[in-house]
Amino acid sequence: MSKMTVRGIAIVAVLLLGSLAAVVFVVGQRQRSKAERLLNDLYQMKSGTASFAAARGFVTQYGGYSVGPCTKEKCRFDIVVSNEIYYKLRLARPKELAVTLRIEDDRLSSISFGLLCTPSDPDRYPLGYGVHIDDDSCYPCYEGQKAFMAKRNGTDSAHTEQILVQLTSASTLEQRRAAYGLDLDCLSELGDCPQLDKVAPAVWQEIERQTVY
Repeated sequence: MSKMTVRGIAIVAVLLLGSLAAVVFVVGQRQRSKAERLLNDLYQMKSGTASFAAARGFVTQYGGYSVGPCTKEKCRFDIVVSNEIYYKLRLARPKELAVTLRIEDDRLSSISFGLLCTPSDPDRYPLGYGVHIDDDSCYPCYEGQKAFMAKRNGTDSAHTEQILVQLTSASTLEQRRAAYGLDLDCLSELGDCPQLDKVAPAVWQEIERQTVY
């Protein structure tokens, strides 16, 4: 094989790799943008007032699906936006924004969502890794419930595996904004799971204040 042929093959290979990298980058950016729009629109949804039809339209818009039997009396919808193209190419750990909407009596009764990641050393994270937020329309839903709760969780007190947040209809606007203000940049980033203080900066600061006081 001549040097010219080898050089030509090398140039084609470089061009193909460059094109593949560009496609992967664009798809990753689109997924992150979709997740950001989803979270922003989710913030506008109102637990306790949004109807079954409104919730179903929202889920359809973002490619979600119902889980099990689904009627306006009782239904569960799930939506997932992930970095699938990155982890299939082994460029990053699996990361996803997962959302669940629950319907009861033709009304959106609760919203739960979280940024989940499968770390490279899962044995270190038996409870999973990520941020999880529950947004319930009822308050008080049970005796002794707080209007707002945010805490770090994990089997190792020195290492946070999860941030858990509980919102209710009595939570303040500032608390709601903090809970919904997740940083989703990691969905388009390479490598391992992100630091949780970066994913949920406002909630992390709130937990820090609680710890100090």
